Amino acid sequence: MILDGIRVLDLTRVLAGPYAGMILADLGAEVIKIEMPETGDDGRNTYPKKDGVLSAFFVAYNLGKKSITLNLKKPEALRAFYKLVQTADVVLENMRTDAPEKLGIGYEQLKKIKPDIIYCSISGYGRTGPYRYKGGYDIIAQAQFGMMAITGNGRDDEPVRTAYSVNDVGTGICAAFGVVAALLNRMKTGEGQHVEASLMNTQMAYAGHMATMFDITRTDHKCHGMASFQLAPHQGYRASDGWVIIATSNEAQWDKICTIPGFEKLHDDPLYRTMALRVENRALLTKIFEEKFKTMTASEVEQLFDSLGIPAAKVNSMRDVYANEFFMEATMDRVPHPGHGTIPVPKIPFKFDTIKPVERKPAPDIGEHNEDVLSELGYTAEQIRELCS
Repeated sequence: MILDGIRVLDLTRVLAGPYAGMILADLGAEVIKIEMPETGDDGRNTYPKKDGVLSAFFVAYNLGKKSITLNLKKPEALRAFYKLVQTADVVLENMRTDAPEKLGIGYEQLKKIKPDIIYCSISGYGRTGPYRYKGGYDIIAQAQFGMMAITGNGRDDEPVRTAYSVNDVGTGICAAFGVVAALLNRMKTGEGQHVEASLMNTQMAYAGHMATMFDITRTDHKCHGMASFQLAPHQGYRASDGWVIIATSNEAQWDKICTIPGFEKLHDDPLYRTMALRVENRALLTKIFEEKFKTMTASEVEQLFDSLGIPAAKVNSMRDVYANEFFMEATMDRVPHPGHGTIPVPKIPFKFDTIKPVERKPAPDIGEHNEDVLSELGYTAEQIRELCS
């Protein structure tokens, strides 16, 4: 596998950092998760738990790793960590700014031990600037950088967060990408690297053209619910048994919609002649669509638009997703977990043509690999018990 032979020391916890480590493990790296004795990663204590002990949250973001327990505030544990650094290629951390340096594990400190180390810092706002000491979580980034203000139905002033932690997962992907790029650079130059990824930069990357458009227009976007503020029809519509999304982006698609029985007159209606006019008259167009769709199921509407080559989708619950055999086969793995049967977890979000993927292993129990990892450094069983408690 691509990263076979690469050793990663994963000091991260909760979501963004652990997801980055898991991607590297999925690419073949040996990822050693270093946790506090007894408590471990905060994600281990997140509910719900399978069989009352196995956190679904932790399992989903820590596949394929080894776990050892070291309290790095103890001198003997810190010395053991330094020995591990000498054997490692990558260190991942998502501590508050300056916390690694205070522990003695900052980039400049570890660089003296392993000059070509790749050191990745994951944070809310980056390691410089006036917000460098501010804590960051996904919901904070959504609020701070404009996403929450434009998410919602637009009928009230209550901000709405996305249900998924999109910034955490995106930042994890960016961090893993940065680490792989740094490893490639090291192959060419022999140099180590300090890689940074932050929720702030990930969120603004998502903002993309909307941030640039604001710079041009100096006008804030408003909430449109499921509707696009630039395109129409490009939103959700109520059908007889639920909701369906229809997403057009050009005139050719609009022309196809106008071939649907009942919609033929729309083609020559001056209210809908251009995309800009359809956006302006969105409310009227929505009434026309929903009048027709009230006699159709969401699945029937989806099938109709699929037949015309126009992107459409029924709004599914997670129960609906699980009932779709193709979706489950394409997106989920079932990983055996000792004592807990098989655990369904999302697949790595990209595929290769000829590269064989690693066999995914379950998320580790806390301290499961203490002896395996530390005995390689010359520690005895008794010393390991003392170190890891």
